[in-house]
Amino acid sequence: MPVIVNGAGGKGRNMVIRKGNKEYTITERRECWVLSCTIGGLSVEYKVPKDICNDEKELRAYVEAEELF
Repeated sequence: MPVIVNGAGGKGRNMVIRKGNKEYTITERRECWVLSCTIGGLSVEYKVPKDICNDEKELRAYVEAEELF
């Protein structure tokens, strides 16, 4: 299933990744990526360390590959 990314990304900018019927707002922080979404009325936040995904391209691939998302 393809992952769709909107936004220019970069430090201090938000971007959106869509996977299936979920939409994640991505915020880049110094040490991690923060993925936020709402699932069934509950706000969920995932933190992905930058040692796992150093840049946006790696983060997109990680979200696409992991069943957690």
